[in-house]
Amino acid sequence: MRSRTYPSWAATITLLAASSIWWRAGASAETPPGPYVTFLFSRTEISAADGPSCTRDDRSVATLGGVVAPYMASLGLAGTGSIQTGKTQQSTLFCTHYGETLDTSWDRAGWIARSFGWRFVSHSATYATHWDTMSPDRIMAETCGSAQTIDAHALPGAHGLFAYPSDSWTTEVQRDYVSTCFAFGRQYSPVPTTQEYALTPPYFQHTKGINGGACNDRSPPCWSIHAQGNENGHYNLPSSIISTMQQLTPGTWYTIQVYLLVTGKSPPYMTNPSRWDCTSADPRQHWTNDNERYCWNDFQRILNAIPSSVVVTDPLTVAHEFGRPGY
Repeated sequence: MRSRTYPSWAATITLLAASSIWWRAGASAETPPGPYVTFLFSRTEISAADGPSCTRDDRSVATLGGVVAPYMASLGLAGTGSIQTGKTQQSTLFCTHYGETLDTSWDRAGWIARSFGWRFVSHSATYATHWDTMSPDRIMAETCGSAQTIDAHALPGAHGLFAYPSDSWTTEVQRDYVSTCFAFGRQYSPVPTTQEYALTPPYFQHTKGINGGACNDRSPPCWSIHAQGNENGHYNLPSSIISTMQQLTPGTWYTIQVYLLVTGKSPPYMTNPSRWDCTSADPRQHWTNDNERYCWNDFQRILNAIPSSVVVTDPLTVAHEFGRPGY
């Protein structure tokens, strides 16, 4: 019988030491996940509305289902829509934003999910903001209950994010309610979310809203426009968003929020006060008088400038990749 030769203890110790050095080097060289980008469509706004009866008006609008979602799909991208569950109807779009916008129905959200791979998160049940006046049962209904409603309509992604309406978050509500049924709670900030911040209780994340506003060219009158929701602010240039995307590194997540995307010049509305001009080849001359209107051609610039290193996905997927406890 052939005898087996065993290494000496000295040789064994040398091998173990080398193995330990290799393991430590591998662990220190491990690359964090990402970077990630999420395109969050606030309240899943479908189109504009006009008139005293809030009638749908698609003029000069890049509708969500007809234009935006198909275009993103052509680039291999999918968006994430937030849903105000208490107002959303089964098949009828509901009127919001002072009678100027129509938001999704459950049927429309389901079609967008099936057709284009979108996911959906909560915007609360009734646009909740005054948390200090609510009972515990009411807070639970506005937060975890809204996620359960999205689940009941078979829409994916609900537990990835709670989008606090009007940035009205509190640490107590986030800690005691939202963090128990959502991976993250939204805070408005232009700074991308780091993995370290996302994994720090009570688990907030940062969202940058792309706002309309006065133009960025001082020469024309549009420099002095006051935009609803961004009264003293200027139109967010796509170059600023693109620059931030291009600087993302592994372990970071940039959430970019948009509302309704518009084209050309605003139509002659009857009652809707929204106005805009997206016709110039120079984005510095673009303007809207409402922070919830942004030029579709500028959003296309952003989409087409996504670095190849960036993964576009939804908050629940980021939670999985970052290692959010419980997800």
